[in-house]
Amino acid sequence: MRDDGPTVREITTAVYVIPTDAPEADGTLAWDKTTMVLTSVRAGAAKGIGWTYAAAAAQSVITDVLAAPHADRAPSAAAPPAAMASSTLS
Repeated sequence: MRDDGPTVREITTAVYVIPTDAPEADGTLAWDKTTMVLTSVRAGAAKGIGWTYAAAAAQSVITDVLAAPHADRAPSAAAPPAAMASSTLS
């Protein structure tokens, strides 16, 4: 029997909108806030986090596309390529 390590038990996401202390610009766009998408994944006793600066819509990609295929089974945290290969991304 092959041990692929702990299985993914939980994937959660949160969106944070962080106002800037003053308006900012780069010569093409101007903004007064930054949006951060935070994801945490629990596998066995371990918990990991990842984040990106992106539109709030990225949360739906994580919950509806990436995490949804794993809702009915427990993929191995040690085998993400195999888990993604069995996912149906549309």
